[in-house]
Amino acid sequence: MSRFQAGYFVEAILRELANENIQSQIGKILLNLSHFEMESNSDLEIKKPDCIAIVVNNLISRGLPTLPSTFIEDRIANTFIKTNKTSSDSQFSYRFTNDELQEEILRALHIIEPRLNKDHIPKDFYSSKKNTVRLLKEFIPITIGDFYLQLLTKHRKILNIFDNSKLDFNINTIKNELSDDDFFDFSIELPYLINSKAGIGINIIENNEVNTDFKHAEFLSDSLKSVNWCSNAKIKDINFEQPDEELQKVVDFTFNEYFDTLRKNYTSPLYRNEYGLNALQIALTPLAIARVQKAIVTHILSGDLNLKSSDWKIAVVERDVPAAFLAIEDLNNTFNKPCAVFINKGTQGISFLIMVMAYQHF
Repeated sequence: MSRFQAGYFVEAILRELANENIQSQIGKILLNLSHFEMESNSDLEIKKPDCIAIVVNNLISRGLPTLPSTFIEDRIANTFIKTNKTSSDSQFSYRFTNDELQEEILRALHIIEPRLNKDHIPKDFYSSKKNTVRLLKEFIPITIGDFYLQLLTKHRKILNIFDNSKLDFNINTIKNELSDDDFFDFSIELPYLINSKAGIGINIIENNEVNTDFKHAEFLSDSLKSVNWCSNAKIKDINFEQPDEELQKVVDFTFNEYFDTLRKNYTSPLYRNEYGLNALQIALTPLAIARVQKAIVTHILSGDLNLKSSDWKIAVVERDVPAAFLAIEDLNNTFNKPCAVFINKGTQGISFLIMVMAYQHF
């Protein structure tokens, strides 16, 4: 599994909802959504460094999150009539026509899958620790909600939290005390600070485990606080009626507007009404387009797709928002600009098959 960066959002979302400030709460959510993982039979290393493909690849990943092409902006504006293209001094921009979908669009950016529950937890997500099953199958679904399970990261190395932090602290001191063997059984990292907290780690403690290294535990707690993480929850006993202090840490962490929105999206999915469905597509179709394009261009650079082929056959399964058709049309427009055609002859024909498992409005 490889990690990639790509994220388009319509200008109205970037300029109006995020207020052009990537450090705002919405801006940080957009940045968070611009990172994704891709699984492939190929190693995805660059073996065919085609100059045009490299330029297109850079355009897709530039300045995350970034704007889609005017082709995509126009298509969304003309389909939903919720954004409008305005011109001034030979420049143009896209703005919302009104704010009637603003609440739904903000909800749409809080992604959760309503069709997944505790019964969909993959077997390899459990550990040999007996309380893991009780935590994931019973305590969390009953006390917090099934949606919470989708947010958990398994076996995150604690050093990785410090490596990714932009705060000022002495990383060398921390690396001297912690090792690659130090990890959380489960963790959640938030897209932005909530109540001055960025995340929480959870460790399952077996009954026969005795931690006598109190100095190490205290150092870890203090270090986590330096990067705005909660001290890790060390769960030994699971009592539903009277959760102990460690279990209560996990519950209390969800008492905020961010988790309230995720819970609402899980129990009352946006796709159940027309306004919500439109908001999902305006907010997330450009993001999905960027991911599809990134996948295609990555496979061009790895040599799995040949630019000199007369056609490609691409199958796409869409489970939520439509994206594949526009992604390929937009990519085809980009590659077939005059300079691209001159350098890369034979890229004219791309045939594709889209299998849609959700609503299609384009």
